[in-house]
Amino acid sequence: MYLDLNNTLLHLICKITKASGTNIEDDAKVVPIDYLIATMFNQVDINLGNRLVTQTGLFYKDAEAHFEDTALDGANAGFTKRPSFAAGSRQFDLLGCIHSDLFFQDKFLINGIDLQIKLNRNKDSFCLISSDAEQ
Repeated sequence: MYLDLNNTLLHLICKITKASGTNIEDDAKVVPIDYLIATMFNQVDINLGNRLVTQTGLFYKDAEAHFEDTALDGANAGFTKRPSFAAGSRQFDLLGCIHSDLFFQDKFLINGIDLQIKLNRNKDSFCLISSDAEQ
């Protein structure tokens, strides 16, 4: 038995809430950033046999709070479509690959190796876009 890391996918069930943990309103002007499954995590640590073998993230400077257009009636088409995914704190699914060098190689991981993956989340201010400063 081998692990095929190149064909491994991460499945997340997500829900956007207020900072207090309560549900957002149906008409809340809060949307997830584009390609959320890749931008949700700022670092991925992978341990094989209790040894850290790869650490992604921390290497690219972020142009903080730089978005094209955050007006819901603006030209940003994705921003106008994505609110329906999470309106009223509705759950939504994300499916995608784990962005780490170990997962992009065409080699199998042999059986019996202890694999641990730690996903460190980005700040909400990076993952969510809102035209309302209160949200």
